[in-house]
Amino acid sequence: MTPGLWYAVPSEAGPHPAGGAPAATATLTMSAATQAFDSSVSSPPGDFWQLGTAAFAASAGYNLFTVTPGQARTIPVTITPSGPAGTVVRGTLYVDDFVDSMQFLSGGQLMALPYAYMIG
Repeated sequence: MTPGLWYAVPSEAGPHPAGGAPAATATLTMSAATQAFDSSVSSPPGDFWQLGTAAFAASAGYNLFTVTPGQARTIPVTITPSGPAGTVVRGTLYVDDFVDSMQFLSGGQLMALPYAYMIG
């Protein structure tokens, strides 16, 4: 499932009698299990997808940029470790793209970069 805004629009399917469609009620729910955002990781471009989580939405920011075919970009990342010395921390940095059109917001994961370090 791609990141983005998801929605459902219930509608009745016809054909309907001359008097129109009968009244109906629809109830929709959705839930998703996702990877957690790691608050110890930051980057100047930010993370647009944090806007979709209640815990991060108020502080989320992003500075998106375009990468054209054949162009290379460097994305600096800062990891601020916390925990006892000797703790091994493992995680994955995801590089995503983003599509902002008049109809929808969407994106995809381009790359997943695993990392590990020991807190000194």
